Amino acid sequence: MHEDVLFFISSVNSANGKIQPSWLRIFKRLNMQFQYTPYALPVFVAALIACWIAYYGWRHRAARNALLLSFLSLALTQWLVFYTLQLAGANLQTKVLFGEIKYIGIATTPLLWLFFAIRFSNWGSQALTRRWMAALAIVPALTSLIAVTTRWHGLFWVNPEWLQAGAFSDFNVEFGPWYWVHVGYSYLLILAGTMLVFGTLRRRQGLHRRQAVALIISVLAPWLGNILYFSGFNPIPYLDLTPFAFTVTVLFLTWAILGFRLVELAPIARDLIVDEMKDGMVVIDAQGLVVDVNPAAAQMVGISASRAIGKSVAGMFAAWPELVDRYRSVTDAREEIPVEDGRWFELQISPLYDRYQEFLGRVIILRDITARKEIENAFAVALEQAREASRLKSHLLARVSHELRTPLGGILGFAELLQMNSFGELNPKQAEFTEEIIESTNYLRGIIDDLLDQAQLGAETLALQNARLSLEPLFYRLDAHFSGLASAKGLGFEMKVAPDLPKALYGDEHRLEQVFTNLLENAVKFTDQGQVILDIRLLDATHWVFAVFDTGRGISAAEQEFIFEPFRQVDDAITSRNRGTGLGLSITKQLVELMKGQIRVESQPGQGSTFTVTLPLVRG
Repeated sequence: MHEDVLFFISSVNSANGKIQPSWLRIFKRLNMQFQYTPYALPVFVAALIACWIAYYGWRHRAARNALLLSFLSLALTQWLVFYTLQLAGANLQTKVLFGEIKYIGIATTPLLWLFFAIRFSNWGSQALTRRWMAALAIVPALTSLIAVTTRWHGLFWVNPEWLQAGAFSDFNVEFGPWYWVHVGYSYLLILAGTMLVFGTLRRRQGLHRRQAVALIISVLAPWLGNILYFSGFNPIPYLDLTPFAFTVTVLFLTWAILGFRLVELAPIARDLIVDEMKDGMVVIDAQGLVVDVNPAAAQMVGISASRAIGKSVAGMFAAWPELVDRYRSVTDAREEIPVEDGRWFELQISPLYDRYQEFLGRVIILRDITARKEIENAFAVALEQAREASRLKSHLLARVSHELRTPLGGILGFAELLQMNSFGELNPKQAEFTEEIIESTNYLRGIIDDLLDQAQLGAETLALQNARLSLEPLFYRLDAHFSGLASAKGLGFEMKVAPDLPKALYGDEHRLEQVFTNLLENAVKFTDQGQVILDIRLLDATHWVFAVFDTGRGISAAEQEFIFEPFRQVDDAITSRNRGTGLGLSITKQLVELMKGQIRVESQPGQGSTFTVTLPLVRG
């Protein structure tokens, strides 16, 4: 190496005292001379392409493999640029200088290729730590240092001589021992990386397999050039075809980037996720050809993945021609489809666009839902059977309730005749027992009425008997009845009726009174001290509302979730406080909804409860 090797030299112009670059002085001191040669042109073009790939990889450095691709291309660029300068050198000194420097890129390229291949194939990439990377870089680093200093020790080469073969000129050397260490180590790195990429061919399909093929072609080309150079079978004697072959390398890398999106797509994610997922995946290009398919989809369709690649959609799904016709032009869909052999699939079709929103094709996802459909069908049958059983139960309940009302009516009638002394005067004991019979019969009749109403509501056979009704007699009955019940428990009872409430409405008086009664009975029953208030007023021009307030124990938020469910009670214990079937609030809610109204509850434990009913206002 020249003792005056300097890459930037500045000199002071004594005439004007300014510091200026002295490129001409550099060339003169290094005795560098250049000439035009057509052999340097393809190498220079390859250098430009490699430089562009390095820039592209750096811009996409957030993507997997992109940064390593950028470093690999930078190493290629360094090699190719300095080999271009070596070929263009017009004297031995120029050629030797750039021939030495180019070995920095030559020694680094195989190492970066191995790193790139490891990341691309996902083989041992977790073990590729900085320590291992540094260990593998020792030989290339020593090669670079020894190559640029070989003129002083001769370990890399000695005795450079001018070589002229027609229009081609270069220099010839005698290689030293470290050169063969470099060659053996570089071949080993390139071979290891190539074998790793070859291994991906077996695991990958479609687009990702083509990526691997492009990479293998790109790395085999300089191998072939290097073998020709050392074997002596060069078309042009003494010409190292390796950098020319790297023109093919960078072209195929460009093909992999532009044609197969080597940087943008994630082959590793495909290996670990797409190939292993149970759902079938098929990628179809804009021309309707299959470009990728995972093993699950191939198995569903009954075709091997390798045979499916390149086929048309109709060719791959030949067993399901009616589905091909139905979805031939569909780009976005999600449906459940049956196939001939009794299987069911969930089909999802999604469009594929590039960054410029240009249509690239479609992705088809197939999920076998046969087991789920069988469960759904079994559930539907069971649900229908349950509905039929519920209908029969409601019918039986209505029959039994209706049949019980007749003998209970007879018992009540005769007991009331006894109470009126229709069959002679009763002694005090007889009168007491008669009163008990009447009270128990009325209680049983109330339970039977609730059961009958619930059966009719459940079967949707209960119909409202709407007619003109006067509110004043209804309110009088409610006030008289519940004032007495509240007073017997030591409670206050107040009824508030807004003066602007209409005197008559249109509705079912019996069912409306039943709603009032159920809510007021519960309020009195579950209030031990304080008062019960019934507030009736207009809500707006089309609705009226009444609310029942009490100062009882209140209802927790958890209990409010189920108090309107049939046969549910806040306290399931059978006591005198909560006698009954637990149907009162359920029937009330269903009657309110039958009247096109709403009911809601507001309550907190220890602070009482408020039940509010809103009904349509239909004037009578």
